[in-house]
Amino acid sequence: MAPKEGASVTRPPLLEQGNYAFWKARMRVFISALDDQAWNSVVTQYVPPAASKTEGSSTTVSLKPYSQYMDDEHKAHVANSKALNAIFTAVDEGQFKMISNCETAKEAWDILQVYHEGTNAVRDSKLQYYTTKFEDLKMGEDETVAEFNGRVRDIANKSFQFGKKLKDQKLVRKVLRALPRRFNMKVTAIYENGRMGAMTLDELMGSLEMEMFPTKAKKEMAFASINTGIPYEKMDAKESDEIANITRNFSRFMKKVGKKPQERASGRPLPQNPSSTKYSQQGEPNNPQLSKFKSTNPNLNRKLQCRECEGYGHIQSECANTLKRQENLTAPC
Repeated sequence: MAPKEGASVTRPPLLEQGNYAFWKARMRVFISALDDQAWNSVVTQYVPPAASKTEGSSTTVSLKPYSQYMDDEHKAHVANSKALNAIFTAVDEGQFKMISNCETAKEAWDILQVYHEGTNAVRDSKLQYYTTKFEDLKMGEDETVAEFNGRVRDIANKSFQFGKKLKDQKLVRKVLRALPRRFNMKVTAIYENGRMGAMTLDELMGSLEMEMFPTKAKKEMAFASINTGIPYEKMDAKESDEIANITRNFSRFMKKVGKKPQERASGRPLPQNPSSTKYSQQGEPNNPQLSKFKSTNPNLNRKLQCRECEGYGHIQSECANTLKRQENLTAPC
């Protein structure tokens, strides 16, 4: 795939239906780069220099000939011409018909702005809409930091387009309030460290990109992910809490079921010395018939572990080490 090329630095961007905000931001920079005073001729109305002539008691005012322009007047005229030419070049034939009679860059700019953004009343209404949208901004549980950053940037750019610039400090405060609960530890750390006042939106978003989901929460939600097929990140807060409680209760139940009979009755572990109780190492009664049954059952034998050699398939009294030690004690001196 061939790499995409950027726009030309010598050719203004083309204004098309639906891209006025994009075009307006780029044209501001493009016109400013043409001449020091070019953008000033768009912001303030350029007035051609005039000359007054007095004959008797009457005075007439007429445009000054170009040949009589002073240096400052000549620079202002050239700046207006450059800006107007850039605007003419950046529109299609249909929009050019609306501004073809304009003699100043500000006239052409204002006509295009009203056509695409509406009158001042309409612009104020749109600004109020994006202000409300900014106040109601919340990050979704299944939304990534990059996606949320794009939404915040879009609202900030739209507000700036309609006349209100949102400062970084206000954006940072709003983002911290709009984050879901999985970022609570990060938000608390930022507030306690006193970094919020000096932090930019880019720094905050970069810091949030490094935030990972808690490992403990992932472990508790493993049971839910397997049985429901829903990833932990896509569950809402209520569902995740309910599943976490079920998982903890299930773990406690399994631990209780796995206890030995006397432990379940008394709540205390069995004594470790097998000689002080009638239960064997496995927590079962020392029944000779049961022992004989186990010796003939290979599945149960594999579960037996010797306390002497820690091997499997037999108990301590049947261990070769125990029998050898007993023979040594009973052997004649």
